[in-house]
Amino acid sequence: MTSDSRSSQDQATFTTIYREHYPQILAYLRRRVAAAVAEEYCADVFGRAWANFSSLQDPQRPLPWLYGIAGNVVKEYYRGKSARQDRVEEEAELDQIAADDFSQVADLSLDINRALNALSFADRDIIALHAWEQLSIPDIAASLGITENNARVKLHRARTRLKEVLEPENLGRS
Repeated sequence: MTSDSRSSQDQATFTTIYREHYPQILAYLRRRVAAAVAEEYCADVFGRAWANFSSLQDPQRPLPWLYGIAGNVVKEYYRGKSARQDRVEEEAELDQIAADDFSQVADLSLDINRALNALSFADRDIIALHAWEQLSIPDIAASLGITENNARVKLHRARTRLKEVLEPENLGRS
């Protein structure tokens, strides 16, 4: 289906979805990829969404669908050769923040960032969808293409692993 053959209703619906959810998808990407490429990747997400608009099953709840597309874009980003260099730069930024010593709050923030980075991509993603993106279990399930029960189990296991990583002995503290 080309853009010429799409109905004006589809175009209007997509425009509304874009305007309402662009900030959320951009924020999601900024938390996962280098800041320099977040806007470009957000454009890619919405380009893919438009190209696959016919696959949107519930136009009243497009956010899980968009997060699913964004998650795929992030996975492709980390598979790329440049991802390693970007991570080194992000670590350097975190080290600079630590050097500025924002006391215990900064230390806790760094501990959480390091703990999250110690988790698998899948664990980080499901925790982020729930904690930062404020998605419900049904929406997480829809965005990941899994059942609600599976989403609950995966979230529980990811939280358990995060808690283990955050234990003082695992952070190098006593």
